[in-house]
Parts: sequence; structure tokens; C-alpha cells
Amino acid sequence: MYESELIQDLDEILATSTDFRNRIKWGEASWTFESDAINLFESQLDILKTIKELVSQNKYVEAFILNRTVFENYFLISLMIKGIRYVRKYLVPLKSYKSQKQAYYELTKELTQQIEEGRKDIVSFKPVKKHAQIEIVHRGLYSSEGDKLIPIYYFIFQEYDPVRHRIDKFKSIVSKDIFPEYIEKWQKTHKSLYEIYLGFENILKAAILNELITEEQKIRIKIHYNFLSGFTHLTNRGFNLTKSNDWRSNIHYLLELNFLYILRILRLYLLLMIDFFSNTDHEVQNVEKLIIYLDEIGKKYDYFWFIYNQPSKYDYWRYQTSKEFHAKRGKLLDEKIPYYKDPFERLKGQHQSTVELSTGQGYDSPWHDHMRY
Repeated sequence: MYESELIQDLDEILATSTDFRNRIKWGEASWTFESDAINLFESQLDILKTIKELVSQNKYVEAFILNRTVFENYFLISLMIKGIRYVRKYLVPLKSYKSQKQAYYELTKELTQQIEEGRKDIVSFKPVKKHAQIEIVHRGLYSSEGDKLIPIYYFIFQEYDPVRHRIDKFKSIVSKDIFPEYIEKWQKTHKSLYEIYLGFENILKAAILNELITEEQKIRIKIHYNFLSGFTHLTNRGFNLTKSNDWRSNIHYLLELNFLYILRILRLYLLLMIDFFSNTDHEVQNVEKLIIYLDEIGKKYDYFWFIYNQPSKYDYWRYQTSKEFHAKRGKLLDEKIPYYKDPFERLKGQHQSTVELSTGQGYDSPWHDHMRY
């Protein structure tokens, strides 16, 4: 991929994203929740524009750091506008029952009856902690009229306060404040909000619960999150790629990978916005043309195997090489191509035609004859 072509496509998708608000034909009435959705999207769009500027200045560490931010935020924002399912755990009151298991089953009878009578917020339930607790998958939250469903993650995002969570735990400060007992209570509440809903691992669990990702896609997400974290936190690996004496030998791949992240992440955000507004009383104008464009840009850059797309010819070659290597030693591997471990090394490998000498398997890079970016 030539650098000029990549930049041109990047500019186009950034312009398309900037114009997305103008595509929305608002209905007569709208919810704050709906206008917040577009505001959240544009807040991430601003960061993605900054990444492009940083890359143009050869500031790749900063670019990777911000790419991790918008990548991580995508899954939280997805839950805030599509995550209608959430999990809560409750103690099962023993009351006068002879055993905890009996108490649990009596409680489930009550819940089942409530569901039959029209209760809409319970999806399923199961016992935990040897029936001492019940884990309920809820659907909600519903409006007071019961006709509007807004994900609880939206309200959690509004409510959570990192100061109350992280700072108010320091008793040397809080104990000298007014009403310290209330501050301590609120600190525990916000800590709980983070640990149940907002920690990245729990965000991914919630994304699986809401069928936004699969278990396999969760692994892919964590691989990219881990790679980008290698720049967010000081690691020898991240330092060597971007700041070592010969880092300029990596410059083409650093540029391309950052731009591929922008393209892929921004495409996901646009598809998310289209899906969201298509289920409101508002209209996304010329949406069919926009979807066709996003499909085309997705196919063009499918060589970057990301979260939802499929492996490339390069991934197939690598796995065939591995399969043949193991077969010679009597171990037969299945047909499922495993995900890669390192996005940078994979991209670099895709640009280099090679033959595996031990197996004779060859890979012909589509960029081998014009390695200019």
C-alpha cells in the first residue's frame, strides 16, 4: 500500500465521519441519550484526527497511546448505546427455610411468577456461591413509562466519579473533611461501579453478554490492547520500536499500522452510529451509500486482520507452514487459523516475500515489487 493512497483514504473516512452529524435528520422529539451518542462519537473522532497529526510528526509512541484510548473506548461506548443486558448478584435470604438451596428455589419461584405476570427486566438467573447468591441477567433500564429502553451502562458512565473512587479512599485526607462517614460510603459505591461495570475485563464480559463480541473476538481485542499498552506504559519492546538508535528502519510500518488502526477503529464507530440511529425516530440520510462505502473500505484494508474480519493470505501461509512442520513430527493440527500475537511483526512480515526452507511453503507479498510508502 502506497503512503499517498493510504493517507487519501484516511482523509476521506475522517471527512465522512466529521460529516456524519449532518446526515442525521432529527425527528420532532429526541432524547438526551441520543444527542449524547453523537457527542461521544465526535469526542473520539477528535482524538483520531490528533493521531493522524502525530504520525505526520513521527510521534509514533503518542499515536499508539491514543489509538489504545479510542480502541478501548469503543467497547464502552458500544455498551452505552447497545448494551441492554447487565449482570447483578444478590444475596438469597435464608428466612425460615431449612437450607440455602431451598431458599434459592423458593426465590426463583417468585421471580418466575413475576416474569409470567409481565416483569420485563429479567432475562435469566442462576445460583452462585452454593445458592447463597443469585446471579440475574437483567434487561434495561426502562423508562418510567416502560416504552423506552436505555442501557444501564449509559447511566453508570454518567454517575461514576474517579475522584470518589480513587482519591476518597485516602483517610489522611477524607478524615479531615466534612461528613467523612458519607464520603467513605460514596467511595465504596464508586469503587463498586468500577469493579462491576467499568474495568476493561468487565467491559469485555458485558460485550459478550450483549452479543457484541464472541469469546474468540475477546482474545483478539486483548492482543491489540496488550500491544498498544506496550507504548502506553514504558516497555523495552515499545521503546525499541520507536526510540532506539535504528527506529527509523521501522518508520514505514509504524506509520502504516497507526493509520490502519485509525481506519479500522473509525469504521467500527461509524457502523455503530448507523446501527444506533437506525433504531431511533431519526433518519440517517443516504445511509445505503454510506454502508457501501464502509464495506468497500473494509475490503480494501482486509489485509489488516482486526476484530471482526477474516485472516489474510499471509495468515493462511503462516498456518500452513506451521501445520506442515507439526505434521512431519506426527502432530495433526485442525483447520482453524490462529490469531497472531504481534500486530507490528505481522504487518512487517506481510510486506516481505519469503519461503520457509524447512517446509518449502512460500509467501508472495503483494507489495514485494514496490516497497515504497
